Amino acid sequence: HKEKEMVSFRKAILLLAVLALAAGTVSAQIVNCTTRATPTIMRSEGLTEEAGRIEIRCEGLTPGQPIGPVTFRLFTSPWQITSKLLSGSVSGGTAVLEAALLIGQPSPATAGSTAFMASPVPGTVAADGTVTAIEWTIPTYTPPGTTLTLNIVNVRINATPAGQTISPIPVSATIAVTGSGLPTTSSTPTIGYIQRSIDFSSLGTATFSQCSTTGSATLNLSFRELLPNALRVQQSSGNQDNLSVAYNTESMYYPIVGPANNPGIATNPTQIAITFSNLPTGFSYTAPGTVTSSGTTLTLVSAPGANPIIYQVTASSTGTYETFTIPIIVNVGTNPPLGTITVTASLYPGGGNVPVGSPVPRFTTAGGGTGSLSIIPCETRLLFPFLTSEGGFDTGVAIANTSKDPFGTPNQSGTCTLNFYRASDGSALAAQTSNSVPAGGHLVFTLSGGGGGITALPNYTGYMIARCNFQYAHGYAFISDLGASKLAQGYLALVLAGQGTPLITNNPRYGTTPVETLNQ
Repeated sequence: HKEKEMVSFRKAILLLAVLALAAGTVSAQIVNCTTRATPTIMRSEGLTEEAGRIEIRCEGLTPGQPIGPVTFRLFTSPWQITSKLLSGSVSGGTAVLEAALLIGQPSPATAGSTAFMASPVPGTVAADGTVTAIEWTIPTYTPPGTTLTLNIVNVRINATPAGQTISPIPVSATIAVTGSGLPTTSSTPTIGYIQRSIDFSSLGTATFSQCSTTGSATLNLSFRELLPNALRVQQSSGNQDNLSVAYNTESMYYPIVGPANNPGIATNPTQIAITFSNLPTGFSYTAPGTVTSSGTTLTLVSAPGANPIIYQVTASSTGTYETFTIPIIVNVGTNPPLGTITVTASLYPGGGNVPVGSPVPRFTTAGGGTGSLSIIPCETRLLFPFLTSEGGFDTGVAIANTSKDPFGTPNQSGTCTLNFYRASDGSALAAQTSNSVPAGGHLVFTLSGGGGGITALPNYTGYMIARCNFQYAHGYAFISDLGASKLAQGYLALVLAGQGTPLITNNPRYGTTPVETLNQ
């Protein structure tokens, strides 16, 4: 009987041990962490493009049991991290960036109970100050329940190495977690797609005659969005603290409990710069104060006459691909030099990656476009109806540049291109261009001997049209027998009228340059 009781007791002890082991196994929960991201569209022109929010969700925690310290590292190589520098020095290893790790999943207007700002990982700062890895370290922390949600926000990326691509290029980040209380994990979520955002290829061109009486021309600078949210306001009217909302502004998540210097808030909205180069003395322009396309408005913020001209987004619509045309009236002054004024437009401002105080956002000018305003020569067109160097005759020609006078007329100089047409068959000879004729000077030559850059034309009879690249050209022809001993006749060349009085229009023969009528 005692032996039976002993056997029963041993079985009971064994059963209790098994139950205790089973109970211990059930209570030892396994912590599991998953990572996901909400990718954004990054502009290929952008040096500081917002990366998508990364959420790390850990389940199976023991309530009341602390975790930590835990280190979270974010690697984005080959893409550089360009989040705003709040304090310290990247090169000195004391940097604090606006990139933040939020503990918990804060609801709007609470900003979360805890937030940590990022610092560069030692050894990941290049000589030029660029950063490819950052980290956050959470000290000992006691989660309130069995689930812990962390969010990584306010990470900016230099997207420009992708080039001006139309096809989206994915950007991935690697998240590494090490420490106590959470499993050592590594994940690689896609945090964005890079794509070209603005087309500046239609900036337009215009021409301006050196002697135009209006003194101005209009440049219609046109560009269009390639993304529906390429142009963005600085921030929303309220706090951008709802993690589930895509705000489509230049700012990111804010407010955040942590350092000052407005982490997450952009310095300015999207801006566009229009820059002139090769400007003549007396150059000026008039630009409209606002330009609107659908729901997006650009407002002029640069001072009158400033170069570059700066527009910034003051209202934006994310549902349409906007097209803008900015008409800029350009005045080049009196008698400007010949040449081409170049105008470029691009997203603004340009800049590098760090230092403290650098504006956000920043862009490269590589995606910009170029237009031009060409200052073309003034022109006088002269008709010499009869010239000859045949039958013992010769013709001398003189063309005077009378732009030098006592009336204050701007002096001009230029060449004359001579177009000869043979009377016998109407054929055109190769055009000849003279040496430059200064103000107050003359082009003088004979058909038989040439001169002034014009080669001889023996055995020629016909007429000639001269196109001189200056105003107030006048011509004279003198026909005589060789030696001028028997016969001689001279005449004034006819000025082919342009925008004078009377005004001759819609006929390319007469050109567009104002000319003297001289009662002809």
